[in-house]
Formats: sequence, structure tokens, C-alpha cells
Amino acid sequence: MENFIEWFNVNFMDYSGIELSTKLVTEHGTLDFPYPVISSAGILNTPEAISKTSFLGGGVSKSIGERPRPGYRGPIGVKAPFLVREEYVGEEQLPIDTDTGFPYVPVGFANAIGLTNPGYEVYVKELKKRNPLPLTSHGNVVPWIISIFANTPEILALIAYHLSPFANALELNLSCPNTEEDEQIDAIGKSPRLVRRYVSTVRKAVPDAIIIPKLPPLLTDVSDESPFSSKRPISVDLVKEVAYAAKEGGASAISVINTYPITPIHPDGEPILFRGSGGLSGPLIYPLALEMVRIIHKTVDLPIIGIGGVSEAHQILKMIDAGASIVGMGTAFLDMDTQRRREYLIRVYEQLGRLLQKEGCNSLKEYIERVRS
Repeated sequence: MENFIEWFNVNFMDYSGIELSTKLVTEHGTLDFPYPVISSAGILNTPEAISKTSFLGGGVSKSIGERPRPGYRGPIGVKAPFLVREEYVGEEQLPIDTDTGFPYVPVGFANAIGLTNPGYEVYVKELKKRNPLPLTSHGNVVPWIISIFANTPEILALIAYHLSPFANALELNLSCPNTEEDEQIDAIGKSPRLVRRYVSTVRKAVPDAIIIPKLPPLLTDVSDESPFSSKRPISVDLVKEVAYAAKEGGASAISVINTYPITPIHPDGEPILFRGSGGLSGPLIYPLALEMVRIIHKTVDLPIIGIGGVSEAHQILKMIDAGASIVGMGTAFLDMDTQRRREYLIRVYEQLGRLLQKEGCNSLKEYIERVRS
């Protein structure tokens, strides 16, 4: 069976005639991806899981912090459809459930896991036992990105220093909405001042590392007591300011977006998740992600990883058109085992190859060069 997989891994691309490799070129090094889709943080959390899934371009670890965190008690996640308190996701008005009168999310997933992780010291010990670099998946070397978080720049820099030897790049999670009020990690990515401070402090600790801050949806504030009961368009000025701050701080690239804050509820109005609110992922946040990629690409000369609701080939191409060099998938992989992920990615890449052929391109790199020129 493994021999067949290896044969198919090679001949699939020969059959399509389209080369789908891409790269993320930064001032601090280049990441080469054999395929344009990577696994987003929190989905395939280990190097072993990435290695077993052929046709992935690479992967991002779960977010690692200073100390062990057990996370929240369950329920920690809910799959759509589910009722919510919010009437809008960004500018998209949600449908109304006729039985309860509440808005509902028709597709996607909401979670409030709570950044469960063993702490960086334990994680370093694990990685020393089985250094993942170079990480290979069915004959291809794929980038391994470790995601990290902290509620002070100094601690984030300390974690970065200890974990950078075991990663091809570091993702700085400056935007997780599922943390305690005294941590306010989600607020970091919304503040140009804090983004600049966190990124620059990490840059001093790991001057040669590829560091990639991950940003939240940056939306226009509203004055309502319930901030999500009104339309919340993207704040173009804030996106630009945060992007500039990341670049000035020494970011190698930018990753957008993290999940969208939302509150799943039961028909009686009580929260479904133990924490109450959670982070929405899936198709409804795709327009927000696409627009933020577009704004950042026009604002700063940094490579972009586009994340948020991507599940099909045409969405990959739209992300690239907007300015992304690589895309992340997460919710699309839910409930899939290794074989189903492999088959799913094959189908997506076949569709992507046909789209590129219609554009007269023999490779994804050729298409990217064309749209960037």
C-alpha cells in the first residue's frame, strides 16, 4: 500500500501537468511548500500527523505557552448548525431560526478549547527526543511551524528562543479569542502598539528566525452594549496600522485570520460552550479573511498566509489573487481520518490544476508571478 501511495504521490502531478509547489520568501529565509495547503494550528497538532498526511504542504502546531494548561471543561466545541446571540458575522447577516427567533450559524464550527498545551519546557523535552526537522511527508520535505503565545512580550520571546531550533518558522498567536479576561491575548493583535512591541521583542531573541504573527479579524468597533448585534465591517485603517506595526517590529510574514468571536446557545438562550463565547471558523469567515489578505498585501511588502474558511480550489486561487502565498485549512479537515484528508486534497488539487490550465499556466508559481506583476 505504501508503495502505491508513493507512486501516486509522484504520478498525480505528472498526470495533471501542473506543478503546485509554492514558496514563502522572507528577509529571514524561504519556506518551500510542495503543495499550497497547510494544516492550520490546532488541527493536526503533531509532526507525526503532518507526516502521515500526504499532499499537505506543511503544518502548524497547537499553540504552546509558558506553562501547562488543561484548557476549559467541556463542551469545548460545537459543529453547525447552532443558534447564536449575534446577528452578524462581520457584515454578513445570519439567518433567523423560525422556531426560536434566534440567529443561527448554518455551517462551520465554534470552539473554546482554551489553548490546551503542555508548556514550552515539557514541549522542548518532547522535541529533543524526536526532533521533527527535517519534517518529511511521503518523500517531500515540508515546513513545520510552531505556534506560540504569551501575555507578555518577554515571555513570548523566551518561548521563541527555546522552540526556534525545532521549527522552520514560528507563528506568534497574538489573536486567540478563547482566553481568560486577565490575559487578553486576543487584544494584542488589535493594537498596533502591542503588535510592534511583541514582534520586536521576539525578533531580538531570535534574530534569524522566520516569525509570523497571526492576526484576528480587525473590525470596526460599535458602541452597542452587544458589540456583535450590528454589522461590523473590516476597519481598513486598523488593518493597515497593524500590518505596518508587524513589519516595523521585524515580522517575516503575516498570517490572517484567527477565529471570529461568537456565542453558540441552546434554544433557551443558555450558552452551549462551557466558556460561553468561542471562536467561529469555517465558510462564514472566508470573506473577512479574503478582504484582510487583500488589504495587507496592498499595505506592506510581506508574504501572507491566508486562513479562514478555505475549503475549495477556487477559494485557494482567490486567496492567492488577493495576496496570499500559501493557504491554511482547518475546519475543512474536521471528522476526516488520514485517508479521507488525502483523498480530499487530491480532489482539491485536481480542481486547482484545471483552473490553472484555464489560465494558461503550467505551475502555481507561474500563476503567482503573473498576478503579482
